[in-house]
Amino acid sequence: MLIFVLLFTIKNYCENELNCPIEIADLHSIGLRGHYLPLENKIELNELLEDSNRLETALHEMGHAILHSDVFQDRAPEQIEFEADSIGLMFNSHFGFEFSETQKEHLAQQYRDMQAANEKSVKNDKGEKFDINKILDNVSNTYFEHIQKLSDYVKVSLLKNKIASTDKRFRDSKGNLNTSIEDIETQTFD
Repeated sequence: MLIFVLLFTIKNYCENELNCPIEIADLHSIGLRGHYLPLENKIELNELLEDSNRLETALHEMGHAILHSDVFQDRAPEQIEFEADSIGLMFNSHFGFEFSETQKEHLAQQYRDMQAANEKSVKNDKGEKFDINKILDNVSNTYFEHIQKLSDYVKVSLLKNKIASTDKRFRDSKGNLNTSIEDIETQTFD
């Protein structure tokens, strides 16, 4: 239930705050979990994903929408993925979910790829090597810019969900109250 509420909330947050719709799509792939399309400012999630995988993918792709909406950024692909992985994991952790092995491995691989690029002295378009502290500072600052508002969205969604389920408990099939207001108040006081 919580995963469903979070998915709904992330969708609303992306659409209302980032002007970035999230769609469930046939990505014609078993391996591709989702992607962010910067030219369209849209996220597509693979229709084959189960809810928990859909949630972690949505958070990762939302990371791209937050951090990488400028399609002409001069960042290497491994840095872009590392940033999206990092902020996605931060959001995931904030809401109390464990990291999947897939998430851990993807983050570790992107970090190894950045290290390999540094060791080979492969430079990005600005002629600078990857600075992991600078990258993580940017990701962390961006996380803190969004987490409170995203948390507020979650609180509102959870409250709406609780009200809706409470409302159903005390109504008959025709929608009429079948419990007194005093009893409802007593039972829902918490």
